[in-house]
Amino acid sequence: MKKVATPNERLKSLAKELPYTKGELAKKMGVSESVFSKILSNKYTPSNEAIERFAKALNVSEIYLLGFDVPIYFDYVNNKEELKTPKAYLLKRINQTLKKYDLEDLRKVSKILNILFEEKYNGETKSSKE
Repeated sequence: MKKVATPNERLKSLAKELPYTKGELAKKMGVSESVFSKILSNKYTPSNEAIERFAKALNVSEIYLLGFDVPIYFDYVNNKEELKTPKAYLLKRINQTLKKYDLEDLRKVSKILNILFEEKYNGETKSSKE
């Protein structure tokens, strides 16, 4: 197992990739927004105990947060490593949630998502904006 990043770099990367504001992430991890900003700007390095708490709060592998070259997500319920990217993880979670709904409810969800993304991208797809 090779170390490829610092905990601060991993948290900064997650802050960009996860669908939460920095304030929401700070609250989720049990720290103030100012402490979280210091972590992201390398002015403060979290302790191993804090890393453990952050990993559980974000449902990511503690070893991943420490900077080692391992899969990002850890399934604490089943005690096994999960998917390697935040996008894959989120898509899996969305899929699991949507399985509960019937076809009519899924059509409503689809309409809502279309409206949201049309407003956000003014009718353009995200890939055409990049």
